[in-house]
Amino acid sequence: MTEAKITRIIEDNYGFRVLGLKPAPRQFVAETWFVESENKQRFFVKYIDKQLFIPEVVASLPVLDAMHKAGIDRINWPILTNANNFYVEIDKAILVLFNAFDALQSYDYSEEAFGSLLAKIHGITAKIEVPIPTEDYSYAYKDSFESRLEGILSSQLVTDEVTKKLKQILLKYEKRIRFEYDLFQSLTKQMIELDLPKVITHGDAGGNTLVKSPNDLYIIDWDSILLAPAERDTWIPSSKFFVGYNKVVPTFTPNKVSTDFYTLMYYFRSMAQYFDEIISEKTDEHRLENLHAIEHDFLEGWIKKFLLRVYSKSGS
Repeated sequence: MTEAKITRIIEDNYGFRVLGLKPAPRQFVAETWFVESENKQRFFVKYIDKQLFIPEVVASLPVLDAMHKAGIDRINWPILTNANNFYVEIDKAILVLFNAFDALQSYDYSEEAFGSLLAKIHGITAKIEVPIPTEDYSYAYKDSFESRLEGILSSQLVTDEVTKKLKQILLKYEKRIRFEYDLFQSLTKQMIELDLPKVITHGDAGGNTLVKSPNDLYIIDWDSILLAPAERDTWIPSSKFFVGYNKVVPTFTPNKVSTDFYTLMYYFRSMAQYFDEIISEKTDEHRLENLHAIEHDFLEGWIKKFLLRVYSKSGS
């Protein structure tokens, strides 16, 4: 999407003249820009054309609006269009305009402050009166993940050099992936039986934090809001995080089964999303970038230590 088209869509649907449009760091979910209006207001715009994500984003918008109205101001919320809609439809894509913060995306923040902020957000749940998408513990990408995994390993989907490389990677880790997937199924059954209390959750809050100073932070990109057990947000943080979280919710202790489940849910959700990018008609450069990520981020990268934690203490 060109900047000229983005400018025209914003001006036609939000009723102000765009004084400046600056590209923001591209996300996995969306193309993004910073927007300055003629009266010097700043906004953040997302253009989303990935079909896997659009329904989740659309469902999240009224919840973010309600959270903001309930007093949570350290999140991004959608700006209404002239027609009082939360987004603009563009063919098979959507455009959403958000408020913007004068802060930078970073991991350099106080984990204790982050824990307190997330606990306050979880605590607002009872005040939200709009429908919130609710966790049912199903793996939304189950059919596509399984068919693609089997199709690649059996050569049915291997049609070019990039997918051949993906097959080599999957063959190398096949035994481990199948073990993890079986464990994921077992934990899913246990989660249904546990029926834990549910709160508003982000799903990847730690990786979507804007920081002014270590104790002055904001959580953005609530694209996959779910009413779910708190462990959907607490499976990754450290003990310092829980110091902050327990200052707000003193009685909270993370459930081991739920923590393991959400570790594997994040893992397999991400893997399915990378499959979608690699087995696509996008440029080979884009596909190879995602191929590198699936190997180095989700098989041999940062998430591996969390998978090892699952193996060692799972309730399954």
